[in-house]
Amino acid sequence: MKPMKQVLRLDPSTYRDALYGVEIEVEGNNLPTRLSSSVWRIERDGSLKSAEAYEYVTPHPLSLAGVRSSLDYLGAAYATSRTSVDESIRAGVHVHMNVQDWNIKQLFTFTTMYYVLEDILTRWCGPAREGNLFCLRSKDAEFVLFRVLEALNNKNLRLLKDDTIRYSSLNYCSLFKYGSIEFRGMRGTGDLDAIYNWVQIINDLRESSLKFDDPVSVISTMSGDGGRAFLDRVLPNTAKLLGDVNDADELISESTRRVQMLAFGVNWASMGGKSVNIFKEEVW
Repeated sequence: MKPMKQVLRLDPSTYRDALYGVEIEVEGNNLPTRLSSSVWRIERDGSLKSAEAYEYVTPHPLSLAGVRSSLDYLGAAYATSRTSVDESIRAGVHVHMNVQDWNIKQLFTFTTMYYVLEDILTRWCGPAREGNLFCLRSKDAEFVLFRVLEALNNKNLRLLKDDTIRYSSLNYCSLFKYGSIEFRGMRGTGDLDAIYNWVQIINDLRESSLKFDDPVSVISTMSGDGGRAFLDRVLPNTAKLLGDVNDADELISESTRRVQMLAFGVNWASMGGKSVNIFKEEVW
């Protein structure tokens, strides 16, 4: 996504509503190869093994409406080409969210909320994504939480520029390339509506996270609400997409216990308004 890097380094206020970049890894048959480069860039991906395999990448940040129209364009190309997509365990969808206009506390308030819901969200993204080595949950590799805690307590965000945590379901390494965080949980699929729904869920989490003061308030609210009510609170527009999650309370409680060490292990008052924009000199 190198062109995205160039765009994101402009004043974030210019792209305040253009927050998302999408990368879709695809294996299948009759995959379209002639698309407008202003809508989708076509790349080869070495991790895909099928004879026909491409990665479709949006070349610049998009609003939610832009994501929808870009997916509709790709869907029309699939229909014209009579494409069939294999839901290969090797393929995934990666969504980038621009966080350059956030400060440290806002970023990790959001990520705390994500980790609280991570197990439920990963399950929804597809059974083959649970425990998948290309999108490991904090449940699968708690080292990522310890690394985040280390970065915050040492006031050195660049400790997250670490390939050993690149394949987490929530990837911080993209902060240092694109000014974004990357969500790697979604399965590779020909269901473009599912991909759009995933971006909607991420956007819902983003909007809800801005209503919390810090990660501690996220944990406290979850403890007061209970799992299912908290899910409905922070996904007011999209919780219904997840369907009935019978063990929501259990999954969310387990995830919350795991992330408490991060929420309560940092003096958030000392974070101030420090920017996460790594293209600015004053960043840690």
